[in-house]
Amino acid sequence: MKCVLIGDKGCGKTSLALTFLLGKCPEVLPESFNSYTKYYDGSLVEVQVSCQIDVYNPAQCSQYFKDIDAVLFCFAVDDPSTFESIQQYWSAAVRDYTFETKLFLITLNQ
Repeated sequence: MKCVLIGDKGCGKTSLALTFLLGKCPEVLPESFNSYTKYYDGSLVEVQVSCQIDVYNPAQCSQYFKDIDAVLFCFAVDDPSTFESIQQYWSAAVRDYTFETKLFLITLNQ
């Protein structure tokens, strides 16, 4: 299973991904976090975190969203602009390049 967390920088994507991978909330976040895998319930799960997708670059989007099973749209509950970005920016990329992918809206704290 390949899962992508997308949303604005600083909304909590990395914390969510690391909490899933480590089984607890990390005290310190790494400076870079791209893609990691973990066995969960007998299945290999790949988690990717990104806030640097250029949705206006079709070649980059088609490659990035290739073979995605789930997309988690992430926004910070205390920053309304991160939710607006999902509506105006992130959802367009997903809609144009994924068809049978499960979509989730995730509320996070910064």
